[in-house]
Amino acid sequence: MAVLLNLETGQSFRVRARSLVGRASRSDIRLSGMRASSHQASIQWDGVCWMLKDLSRNGTVVNGLVLSNGRACRMEPGDDIVFGDPGERWRWLDGKPPCPTAICRDRGLHIEGTDGVLLLPDDATPRASVCARDGHWELDINGGSCRVQDGEVVRVSDLSFELELPCIDPAAIATHSYRHQLSILGARIHFQVSQDEEFVSVSFTTGSTTTALRPRAFHYLLLILARARLEDTAAGVSEAEAGWLYADEVARRRCVSVEDTNVDICRARKQIAQSCQFVDAVHIIERRSGTGHLRLGVAAISIERNDARSAPAPVP
Repeated sequence: MAVLLNLETGQSFRVRARSLVGRASRSDIRLSGMRASSHQASIQWDGVCWMLKDLSRNGTVVNGLVLSNGRACRMEPGDDIVFGDPGERWRWLDGKPPCPTAICRDRGLHIEGTDGVLLLPDDATPRASVCARDGHWELDINGGSCRVQDGEVVRVSDLSFELELPCIDPAAIATHSYRHQLSILGARIHFQVSQDEEFVSVSFTTGSTTTALRPRAFHYLLLILARARLEDTAAGVSEAEAGWLYADEVARRRCVSVEDTNVDICRARKQIAQSCQFVDAVHIIERRSGTGHLRLGVAAISIERNDARSAPAPVP
């Protein structure tokens, strides 16, 4: 998420997808300079870049250029800004795209996603996930998925959450330039499995780079789906049909509930987004709407047997 630094105080502020800068009490970034306006400027992510727009009468200065009368400019890391008052000197430090967030007014909570993935009601006990998919935001909950929009209110674990979802540029995602990340669909997933199948390690290879995930108990879920896809492909099943399993069958094989399986899907997407920085980590597991079907979204798969004595212990 983008960061603004107050050059006078040294304090830094994280910038939300739509932020108001000014002296008004409800401003996202509060100014104290007497010559600054109540509503001095707005900062907004437009799907590709951050834009600063002047909202004041006295103007906002960016790198010596005065913005006034509603003029806007694109922000770049290192830009110096003066918000109306000479004492309001700021610097734009980081232009990373914003992450999805949610406000739970029932409990006064502000839940912030990381690496493009938002887990609700929290990271520790996720029951739903919000991720970008093919140019829109998608909510995965109760074994199903649906599109969601900025400002929409959803209920998770008997709590209401108002979603704050930044604009997505489909063209940028299509060229993998969004967030300067890679697509998981072009990666190879590799499993190392102990002889007793108590230990499963997972890594992803894109080009010449291989990234190993920290061991987690839910990696066995990925292994089950990987085997199903390999078996179907070997049997001549088409790529579009290969690897689909019912969620309750996957849960039965793992000796867990379907709800636990859904929780682990959320955790898998979050871990992969954080570790591998794929723009589309949501595709690690695909769902068929209305059928209860799951499958591994990655087609390039390899599985290797290892001696259990050398395998790392899984982390819950």
